[in-house]
Amino acid sequence: MKYDAVIFDLDGTLLQSTSEDLSWLERAVERALEKQGLQTPDSRLMELSGIRGSEKFTEACRKVGAEPENLWPVVEGERMEGKKELIESGRLELKDGAEELLRFLHNQDIRASVISNSPDLTVEMVVEEFDLKSYLHYYRGITTFEDLAHRKPDPVHIDYALAELHCSNPVYVGDSESDEEASIREGIDDLILGKDIDGLSQVKALDRLE
Repeated sequence: MKYDAVIFDLDGTLLQSTSEDLSWLERAVERALEKQGLQTPDSRLMELSGIRGSEKFTEACRKVGAEPENLWPVVEGERMEGKKELIESGRLELKDGAEELLRFLHNQDIRASVISNSPDLTVEMVVEEFDLKSYLHYYRGITTFEDLAHRKPDPVHIDYALAELHCSNPVYVGDSESDEEASIREGIDDLILGKDIDGLSQVKALDRLE
């Protein structure tokens, strides 16, 4: 059966990864803490960024005297601004073949969507900065502090995407173990960069997309 929809991860899949240099993320957390009148701790900046999940975020908030529900929206906004600066300065770009693949899917009437562990504000900003909205049927990141508990490998965001895509045979494209686990838990096919495929151009070449 041919695939009738593709669900993409964002960072490291459609967008270049920043995992090798997270100094921009540390600065975003520092700005968020400053806005809340809080001291920057000697450690736990990554936990306070949210990238290690809600439990670590909550624990780190206790250490600095912050309310998780109050700090998260500020961190979310600063993360978006930090990543926007990377994009506008040319230090962060789409991965090779990303836009071409999305255009191909659009022309083939194969619905595409994006789900991400990045904040929803960041996902929306990336879509707008790279003018991808016309190619995507649905896109979503982490929307609230409560939603932070549902980061991949939790498959709930795949559920949301499937509900919007109204498809019968989707495939998930990601770049990490959490992407693979989320798709397995959802019970849909997956393609993992660096494991199943070497680049996005290979997705376009799949017989089951023609």
